[in-house]
Amino acid sequence: MIVLLHDAARGGAGWEDVGEQLQQLLGLDGWHLMRMNHGVTEVLTAGGERVSASAAARYDAHYGRIDPRLGLLRQARAGTLCCDHEHFDARFVARSEFYQDFLLPEGLRYVLGSRITADEADPQGGYLMGLLRGPERGVFSAETQARVQRLMPHLQRAFALKDQLEQLHEHARMLEAALEAAGPAALALDRSGRIRHADAQARGWLAAASPVLSRRGRLQLAAGGAAAQERLQAAIERCARSGEIQALALPGHTLTLSRMPARGVERADDRPALLLCLIAPTRRPRLPPVGQLVALLGLTPAEARLARGLAAGLSLEEHAEQQGVRLATVRTQLKAIFAKTGTHRQSDLVRLLDTIPVPGGDTA
Repeated sequence: MIVLLHDAARGGAGWEDVGEQLQQLLGLDGWHLMRMNHGVTEVLTAGGERVSASAAARYDAHYGRIDPRLGLLRQARAGTLCCDHEHFDARFVARSEFYQDFLLPEGLRYVLGSRITADEADPQGGYLMGLLRGPERGVFSAETQARVQRLMPHLQRAFALKDQLEQLHEHARMLEAALEAAGPAALALDRSGRIRHADAQARGWLAAASPVLSRRGRLQLAAGGAAAQERLQAAIERCARSGEIQALALPGHTLTLSRMPARGVERADDRPALLLCLIAPTRRPRLPPVGQLVALLGLTPAEARLARGLAAGLSLEEHAEQQGVRLATVRTQLKAIFAKTGTHRQSDLVRLLDTIPVPGGDTA
């Protein structure tokens, strides 16, 4: 039973399996697990030979709002058992719409319930359990209550683990959505380059085999041949070994590798940490047109072309060769640009140009 509880918390088994096992152990005719959050009660799962297929929907639609047991459980300390026969006598049951129109027609009468866990954000919230018996079985004995009480610490740990895992999964979904919104495709790799996870954008690129592809489950570069693949594998191994971030320039994209931190002091399965691989399109700067630089900064057309070239990543030598002028001429133009813009270094000039809004894209 304990193993089954923790399997259910991790998602390896269903809570229905837990309920069926409880039914066999305790002699039940039905059972339910619910979550109560700020006054709203949600049936997570319900079952048993006497619980109809429509019971959960009917409970959510109406009977959950008039369930007299919930008042007891809201006030009860987490882990405490409540038997309904100790609080609701035959006269109460005879007048109760909940018992007369819902529970008894299902062939059920006696309930052993508990608020398994408390919710810090909602003092009256948490997970609820109800163990159900028909009227012919009689009330829950002290021995049965003691058996359930012995299970309670394991139930509490299982539901706490369930919440922790749900929060981690939600956090992972939020991170993946944020990464997708930010632009780069994200993959998780082991040190051999095998793909362990890929987000939606990365899956699309892998399917299109551009700029990366999957071959026998391992990440491959779509261009560059064997030499490029050797560079990628070497970068993966360096990152896995040293933890240093690695960056590779691909045609039109940039690939970066970083080592994912492992949770805790040691990984339980003793596997090496995974690597995070981000692939993003190379950012093409939107450069102000020559005419805009002439008008805003008082540059000559030749000086404006030089400023644009530097912002695009060209060196002075490359710009001189591209324009067909001497390097000395380009150096003279750069000094004039510094004087007119109040900058002193090329990096300052590039940052200045990056602040200029570009109307409708960059044109010459």
